[in-house]
Amino acid sequence: MTTLNKVLIGLLVVQVGLVGLCSTRDRGATIGKLEPLLPDYDVDSVTHLQIFSGEGETAASEPAIDLVKKGDEWVLASHFDYPADSAAVSSLIGKIATMQSRGPATTTSSGHKRLKVADDAFVRKIVLTNAAGDTTVYFGISPTFKKLNIRLAGSDNTYLVQQLTPTDADDSVSSWIDPVYLQIPVDAMVALSVENEHGLVSLERDADRRWQLAPGTPLPPGKTVPVSVDQKAVADLAQKLSKIEIENIAGTDVKPGFGLDQPVARVTIGMAGAEPEPAGESQGSAGETEDSSASDDQGDSGEAAESQAPSREVRVLEIGAEKDGARYLRVLDKPYIVTVKKAALKEAVDLAIDKVLDDEAPPPVTPQP
Repeated sequence: MTTLNKVLIGLLVVQVGLVGLCSTRDRGATIGKLEPLLPDYDVDSVTHLQIFSGEGETAASEPAIDLVKKGDEWVLASHFDYPADSAAVSSLIGKIATMQSRGPATTTSSGHKRLKVADDAFVRKIVLTNAAGDTTVYFGISPTFKKLNIRLAGSDNTYLVQQLTPTDADDSVSSWIDPVYLQIPVDAMVALSVENEHGLVSLERDADRRWQLAPGTPLPPGKTVPVSVDQKAVADLAQKLSKIEIENIAGTDVKPGFGLDQPVARVTIGMAGAEPEPAGESQGSAGETEDSSASDDQGDSGEAAESQAPSREVRVLEIGAEKDGARYLRVLDKPYIVTVKKAALKEAVDLAIDKVLDDEAPPPVTPQP
């Protein structure tokens, strides 16, 4: 037998051995059964939820989001007890309580930092508190869509779970509240005025629902009444102001840094209210109304005319200083001061009278009824 034949036979023996080994492993290998990681955890018992962010260079020592249950509702204790979205809070608690895995992906602490589930290096740390104490869960990296490495505090085991992502435990305020701070349908607006460093622009709708300059509004040099209003420019401004969303909660008290003692802009929005009650249908019988009107026909004519005017609801917005790409904002009838993305308020801050006028001849104005 030649040396070459001996080498070939040896290689064949090795290959057969490898095939046999693989076959044996395949027959013995089984896919683990999905098991709950927190069996029998009572989601309704949770009264406190904290979310720590580890996205920066070091893991945060203070929670970015601190939620506390008061009665049946949740509030953001980290943000002046602002009302939280209870459904969003319950959703996160429910997902954590029902986590399942087919067994630990690793049972040693050596990979904790690499998988971002270490005590001092994590993507998110979530602490659930009930009467029994704290349950701490570390959210790590997500190797594939809808799969997440997690670790329970006090254990070296790291599990791969489904139906969870780091964004389920978002560290931004807007994820845990109704982000809409102010919402006014454009069609409901009947008056709109903006006062800023460029002066005052005051507009109102006529009977044809077209925007016109309100009487007494200062005109730019060279302009005289009547003037034509750029309907699209005003519509764009109204649309921007119709829905304002919160970036962050600044508090309930005005602080010097907010710039609200001297706002960069003040916006007043008038909305149509209830129509006046038709004459003769307010109080008493028709006869009593006739007698009353006859006796007061002359003296109360001014009051009668005023009572026929539709009521108007008003919202006043004060726009303050800029901070980190946002501006402080308060609506005078709301308890909270917030920050809003600067772009959402830019039109109001920069508005000048010439931006809402055009050079066309103004259409005939239909008098208000």
